[in-house]
Amino acid sequence: MRRLAWLTCVAVLATVGGAPARAQTMLLPVVDVVGAGGPGTGTTRELVDELLVLLQYDQVADRIIDDAATDVVRRVRIANPHMTDKDAQAVRQLFEDAVRRGAPDLTLASRSMLLRNYSEQELRELIAFYRTPVGQKSIRLNPELSGEIASRAAAAVSGTLPPIVEALSVRLRAAGFRSPEFSEFTSAR
Repeated sequence: MRRLAWLTCVAVLATVGGAPARAQTMLLPVVDVVGAGGPGTGTTRELVDELLVLLQYDQVADRIIDDAATDVVRRVRIANPHMTDKDAQAVRQLFEDAVRRGAPDLTLASRSMLLRNYSEQELRELIAFYRTPVGQKSIRLNPELSGEIASRAAAAVSGTLPPIVEALSVRLRAAGFRSPEFSEFTSAR
């Protein structure tokens, strides 16, 4: 369960936000993909790009990946107490590389979601808000608040998930269906 909650949090939080300098390089390939028949006008696409830079999309994603990698290494070290620092760093690097390979997909998904759900005027209003002191405060606090909410949600669900899965399994078997193992319910696939 914790693995599912943790991976879900990483995925959700990674779409929330990130360094203006890196955002430009990360968004350029996405502009080409969405620009080729994607939703929105040239102006709305430009506004979405501006909003993602303003929200510091890459910077937030970097923090989320760093926090997640730290947690992965901690969990692996608990399971392998004799692991060397060099091995732990290799685990961290493998994890970070795997997550970063998916970053362009997350950027594309975030960009597409913004294009689908916000009009040009709404994007302008969001940009205007995020340029205000309150908007800047929101940008700074959003990752922390989201992380706290995700942690509390994971903690709240972790105790209730096993009985829920068991009750569901009983009902599935009673109806003649095969019930997945608990690990299948909680694996991130």
